[in-house]
Amino acid sequence: MKPLVFAVSQPQDIYSQKEVPPEQSFGFVLSVTLVLALFWLSINIIVPWLVRFLVPKRFFNENALLFKERSFESTLYRKLKVVKWKDKLPDAGRLIHFQRDTLPQDINRDYINRFITECCIAELGHLTVGILGFASLFLVFLFPDSNTTELFMIFLILSIMDFIIQMLFVIIQRYNRPRLIKLRKLYSHGYKTRLK
Repeated sequence: MKPLVFAVSQPQDIYSQKEVPPEQSFGFVLSVTLVLALFWLSINIIVPWLVRFLVPKRFFNENALLFKERSFESTLYRKLKVVKWKDKLPDAGRLIHFQRDTLPQDINRDYINRFITECCIAELGHLTVGILGFASLFLVFLFPDSNTTELFMIFLILSIMDFIIQMLFVIIQRYNRPRLIKLRKLYSHGYKTRLK
């Protein structure tokens, strides 16, 4: 009778692990996440600050080409139902000590003028952040050992998402400003007495 022979693989074969590609390692994912978080946090804090304090106030004129209402906008905003969702997005008005979500009872022409200016500042800030967000695509070059195409696509998707989010805030400013201009005209013709 022949003895039974069992084929047993060597222990190092059973427990050996395949080398993890650099872009799948925890360290890589963590470093990409930190770089992106720092980038997005920086542009969302620094850019609006620069717009607010370095751009001359005379630039924020509701009659300037950038801020002027276009003929198609009111129809577009009605179709987008802006009035239903505009108050659900966060507002940084408290950070600059300017309440924008509700009109105060003691409304005056100065308040309306400041509100219109704040709409212009916010619009330019969000527009600039949305455009500069695409600069994140250059961060791909910080990770030369990775699959550049995949990383580029991830950064591109994030940039597009940020642009869309920023445009929602731009739409809110462009929706509010013409209404504030109309309110200012009404106020100039005695609307103040009817508000109380």
